[in-house]
Amino acid sequence: MKVCEVMTRRVVAATPKASCQEIAKKMLSGYFSGMPVVDEEQRIVGIVSEFDLIKAMQGQGEAGICNATTEEVMSKNPIYIEEDATIEAAIDMMMQHHFVRLPVVSEGKLVGILSRSDILRAFVSDSFVTILEGDITNHE
Repeated sequence: MKVCEVMTRRVVAATPKASCQEIAKKMLSGYFSGMPVVDEEQRIVGIVSEFDLIKAMQGQGEAGICNATTEEVMSKNPIYIEEDATIEAAIDMMMQHHFVRLPVVSEGKLVGILSRSDILRAFVSDSFVTILEGDITNHE
């Protein structure tokens, strides 16, 4: 199975000049704990995580993220995976680096993101049903 078959194609990415305060708000929505940072050509230039934002606050408190941009706090030289790589290669990479997600690229441009839940969803069938007023709906 290939990464492109299970990855999430809708990706929220930050720009290098994005305010860290805006990134923090996006992460506090509950849907993100990190995101790729892309340049104007959609090439990945970094990853920004909750941990990066907390590091920016160290010794500076709120001012650490209020005055900083993404490029100042992001992890540079990001690790990513090609969309035609195998899921097994992605799992190996995630395990080796302790990642919860991997940006996915094609021809150097961001095209998706692969999370642990994307991988699990591809291999696990649902054993639950919902019963509402006598109608049964399978969860798939």
